[in-house]
Amino acid sequence: MKKELFKNFTYEVVSSLDRGYQEVEVNYEYKNKKVTYYVFVNDLKLKDKELIEIAKKQVANLIKKGKLKKYSSDYIHYLPRWARRTLLTVGCIAGVFGVLLAGVNSFKYVIWKDYYAIRQDICHNPGLNDGAVPQGIAVSKTRDLIFTSAHMSDGKSPSRIYITNSKNQSKYVELFDHNNKPFLGHCGGIALSRDEKALYIANIDYTIQGIDVEDDLLDGDNKATIIPGFVFTKDDTFQNAADFIYESYEDNKDYLYIGEFNYKDAYPRKNKFKDHHAAIFKYEIEEDYNIDINNPVCVYSIPDKVQGFALTKDKKIVLSTSWGISSSHYLVYDYNNWSKNPTTYKNKTCYYLDKPTKDVKAPPMSEDLDYNPETDLVYNMNESASNKYLFGKFLFDAGEIIGLKF
Repeated sequence: MKKELFKNFTYEVVSSLDRGYQEVEVNYEYKNKKVTYYVFVNDLKLKDKELIEIAKKQVANLIKKGKLKKYSSDYIHYLPRWARRTLLTVGCIAGVFGVLLAGVNSFKYVIWKDYYAIRQDICHNPGLNDGAVPQGIAVSKTRDLIFTSAHMSDGKSPSRIYITNSKNQSKYVELFDHNNKPFLGHCGGIALSRDEKALYIANIDYTIQGIDVEDDLLDGDNKATIIPGFVFTKDDTFQNAADFIYESYEDNKDYLYIGEFNYKDAYPRKNKFKDHHAAIFKYEIEEDYNIDINNPVCVYSIPDKVQGFALTKDKKIVLSTSWGISSSHYLVYDYNNWSKNPTTYKNKTCYYLDKPTKDVKAPPMSEDLDYNPETDLVYNMNESASNKYLFGKFLFDAGEIIGLKF
């Protein structure tokens, strides 16, 4: 090594680190250019001359390999063997994880090819990194607005309504009850009234709440008071757990579809019909956004694990089903499929949704649905990208609100 490589060579110990390391700042001139490197040395007993020699050897090695930069603040690690092995092991594990992640993200187009063939990304799903667990979705038919509902993973913070648009401009409103206490409801599904002045919230506890859209969600601050709505009791003829909700305008009338999620002993429901244990009740909306809870227009007997319902303009019924990390399913029933051969349930016309016309398999944890006749898309989101579950942040592109063309 030529002496001229190290003109004005100086060093200074800038900090002492764990496990006996010293961080040494080395300054020198190389071809009339000032160079600074930092060296980690793992022996506090080294003498000044030995520190300089270590630094010179490492710099000379970089020169030999042609990796020396004119100016640099790189860290040169002089580590013991155990540390080098640890770093190598961690690096290998990270590399294997990266390869597996890339493989899974590629394989998803094989496993769920029909899903990705009909999927369109609409916008980012807000709140995923805030502790929010997304549940319900409602799409404005007149404005570039999408409303989503979420409960909070800590179980203490108020549930939220998020408002976003196709430009990813979003805000949220925290929900409180009429006593100004945090509303901790599950918020399993939401629906906008046709005039978009009221937002219905299905809360999986046999209740439906309401919120004033303009005053509390759009024009107000980040706090809204829920309006007590409908309560289903065990004495009602048509008891309904109210896990999800959907609004529809049909034949010049407004309707609410209120449905249940049934799954074994975890969420047992009582509307048993043939081999089904859950139902959707269709109600005509009266004045002041009310319904007669004991007088549904008709009943839909549905399979287990239904998270959301939508009805398209050509009268296709779409059900979103999911549970845990198993694949979700979008069950599509054509009008000629579900409307023929109706029966009765508690003296009401009943449509038994048995074998779907189409079954589209999708990534896990699909949630609520809504439909916009202007775009002819069924809107959906996924809870797997929330901080509660995490894995959807890296897989399946689960952080987006999507539109599905059926």
